[in-house]
Parts: sequence; C-alpha cells; structure tokens
Amino acid sequence: METLNKKTVFKSADEIIRLMLESKKQSKIESQARYNTPEFQEILKKLREMKKVE
Repeated sequence: METLNKKTVFKSADEIIRLMLESKKQSKIESQARYNTPEFQEILKKLREMKKVE
C-alpha cells in the first residue's frame, strides 16, 4: 500500500489577502441577502414592537 505525501502549498501574502477579502465580500453579500428576506424583516418588526412595549 502506497501513501501519498501531500505537500503544503504556501501562497504569497498578497494572494492570501486577496482570498480573505473575496471571502469577506462574499459573506457580506450573503448576509445582506438574508437580511432582505421577508421572514427576517418580519422578525425585525416583531423585535421593534417588543422593544416599544418595554
């Protein structure tokens, strides 16, 4: 049985930063999309109403 040695691939600092920024941008887009759903807006509305009652 042969074992494969996986070599760690080190990326340049610039590439790592670019990948992190892309990831951050993507998650921002996804969270904005969730925020805009009718269900989420309904939850926010209920929370605001509850806050007014207190």
